[in-house]
Amino acid sequence: MAQRSLPHILDVVAAILVIGFAVGIVYSPFPNPDLYWLLATGRRMAETHAFIYEDPFTFTVAGTPWSPQSWLSVVVYFLLYTMGG
Repeated sequence: MAQRSLPHILDVVAAILVIGFAVGIVYSPFPNPDLYWLLATGRRMAETHAFIYEDPFTFTVAGTPWSPQSWLSVVVYFLLYTMGG
């Protein structure tokens, strides 16, 4: 019986860890309940290449001033969503 090489075993272990991590992410709940609002905001900013200074999504207080404090993260969330769903 041939002896298995260490790099081959490390490849298998790395693949198992990556698959386990991916499964853990898919089946864990997203900690932010406003995920769809974040994705919609990121989509709007990515499409218009501009900040949003008023809330366009709330029907009860439409046009309320809004400060884009986390603009980079919502754009990144949207881009990751479009890449991987």
